[in-house]
Amino acid sequence: AALQKVLRQVEHEGQKRVKSGFNEINFTLGVFNCFLVIYTFAALPQHFWILYIVEVLIMMPFKYMEKAKQRPLKGQGYFLDYCWIMNFAGVF
Repeated sequence: AALQKVLRQVEHEGQKRVKSGFNEINFTLGVFNCFLVIYTFAALPQHFWILYIVEVLIMMPFKYMEKAKQRPLKGQGYFLDYCWIMNFAGVF
């Protein structure tokens, strides 16, 4: 009985992740991106800044829109974190 309850809860959490956008394609693209960044940083360090700027210009607006939709509070304050400030400073 307890095991069935745990399995139902795991299934429920999995469904929540799928609804929020986690799927096999997004996961695969994320892993591929990690390898691309590592390869570029190791093999072509002189071109890493190009990859960084392209990714930041694509990913930051998506992250901002995602945070802007959060409730009950807007999530834009998230970007005041030190690591985000340094990312903005690195691009601009």
